[in-house]
Amino acid sequence: MKTLRQIHDHFRQLATDGGLGSDQVLESRAALGANRLTPPEREPLWQRFLEKFDEPIIGILLAPRSSPRWWTCSRVVWPKGFGGLPW
Repeated sequence: MKTLRQIHDHFRQLATDGGLGSDQVLESRAALGANRLTPPEREPLWQRFLEKFDEPIIGILLAPRSSPRWWTCSRVVWPKGFGGLPW
């Protein structure tokens, strides 16, 4: 096991040398692979969309829509002589 002083001296030597040479980089890549992080798994868009319906308020708002009479119950009753639609 190396001491803290040996590790410090080793990395200080690398810092003053300017890092690895191009041939050392190629050897390192061949032995260890490229120095890249694997991207995290992303949740599919459709799954994120469906998770929005787990909220209780969404269920409360969608419950009247499940009734076949939702349109007749939610219609606005305009006063007589109004002339029809508001626009």
